[in-house]
Amino acid sequence: MPDSSDADPEIDDVIREFVNAGLAHVHTMELGKVQTFDSTSNPPRADIKLAVRRLRYAEDATIEQYDPVILPDVPIAYPKGGGATTYFELDEGDEVIVFYSERDIDNAVETGEDLNDAATFRRHSDMDPIAYPMSWSNSVPLAARGDGYIIEHDTLIKLGKGAVDFATTGQLVFNRMERIEKAINELIVLNSLTVGPNTPVVLTVILDLVGAGAKVKIET
Repeated sequence: MPDSSDADPEIDDVIREFVNAGLAHVHTMELGKVQTFDSTSNPPRADIKLAVRRLRYAEDATIEQYDPVILPDVPIAYPKGGGATTYFELDEGDEVIVFYSERDIDNAVETGEDLNDAATFRRHSDMDPIAYPMSWSNSVPLAARGDGYIIEHDTLIKLGKGAVDFATTGQLVFNRMERIEKAINELIVLNSLTVGPNTPVVLTVILDLVGAGAKVKIET
């Protein structure tokens, strides 16, 4: 068996360049940012500016960086299922992760059918991207960890343990106010028997989800 160390280095270089040239057209996943967003299309679409430059050899055999093309009209994927949908519009500069399909997805995106014909022989092509809104860089810090949360235009809504505790406390407040309301109205009934008719009292609890507070409104 020939020793691999005896292989012609020029042949090795040719094979390596041939493989690299093929891989240059095999796209998997990239980081990007929204350039424009169209909420009127179905699904919503965006032009995506990719975040990493490409490398290539210049004519003098030096390595140079060059900007990738803008990915136009990329479908944006949102969590959906079981009758629930999460949707929010994207702004210029919002971060996304772009995935490239193994097959041509044009028909699948347009029809939504269970099984679709492939329109072309494309595989792992930059013509078949789909983007997911996700934070991927250190330049976009997330809020303090611990509870789950949603931040919409600087308004924080907690979803984790704190929200559960708040909901539990809220229910206790409701239960206590119902007992107080019942006791007050029983006294009103007793009082009306000796003094005269009175209007029942209604206690309404107003919970503030953002400020994590509660107010009581008394109506007669």
